[in-house]
Order: sequence, then C-alpha cells, then structure tokens
Amino acid sequence: MADPELEVIRPNVGRRSASALYGLIISCAVLATASPDARLVGVALLVIGTLAIYWVAETYVHAMAARQQQHHELTGAQFLVIARDGLPIITITFAPLVALLIAALLGLSTELGEDIALAVNIALLLGFGYHMSKDAGIRGLRLVISALIAGLLGLAMVGLKIFLNH
Repeated sequence: MADPELEVIRPNVGRRSASALYGLIISCAVLATASPDARLVGVALLVIGTLAIYWVAETYVHAMAARQQQHHELTGAQFLVIARDGLPIITITFAPLVALLIAALLGLSTELGEDIALAVNIALLLGFGYHMSKDAGIRGLRLVISALIAGLLGLAMVGLKIFLNH
C-alpha cells in the first residue's frame, strides 16, 4: 500500500475553469448590487475583497475534502496546488476591475462605471463559456447555446440591478 504522504494532488484544470466562471458571476453580482452612491475605487475594492473571501472559502472546502478523501493531513505542496487551482476566481476579473479604475480616472459616474464593468464581465462570460464548452468537446448549436448560458448568468445580474434600482 502506498504511503498517503506521498500522494500527489495534481492541478485540476476543471476546477480552475469553474473557479474562473464563479469569479465572473460573483463579480457581476457585486457590481449589480453595489451602491450607486459608492466611489468606483470602493466598488473595485469590494469586488476584490468579496472574491478574496470566496477564494479562501473555496480553498478551505477543497482542502478539507482532499483531507477527508485521503484520511491524512495535507502537505504544504498539496495545499498550494489546491490554493492555486482556485486563484482564477480572482484573476479572471482583472479586465472588469481595470474598466472600473479607468472609469474612475475619467471621472465617470459610479453607475456608468459599474455598467461598463458589467458589460466587460458579460463579454468575458460569453467568451469563457464558449472556450470552456469547446474544450469540453461541445460543437455546433450546442456550443452556441452553452456559451449563451454563461452570458445569461451575467445578464441575470443586470436584471437584478435593474430590479433593485427601480
């Protein structure tokens, strides 16, 4: 029987993709529900802070699940693989955050800056949904539908924003 301390936890491409998709959806939710009275830099910090908390929570859950499955404490190297696999939840939102900061530098209103960042987020959801689906072997009309579903998740957040603001 192999020594459990020698078990290798390999990077998980599927988890990384899921983390990225979750990051975009969560950032859409934060952007959609952020106060229109907030400053854009504050909204950007809110997005980063929220995603950092989700990353810590996701890392904890996956580490505990791996420990439960292996019945032993994880090594530092094993834990690092798990933590890195979840980082896309934060890193995928670089473009929407840059959009927020550029809007702030241009002196745009919070609402307009949030809308621009939401549009960038939805474009990323569509693109990421397309590439993720294509990598999963989905083709033709099903590929288009799968990508649209990812984009609709962002549009649902826009709907939430409209509902909350009216």
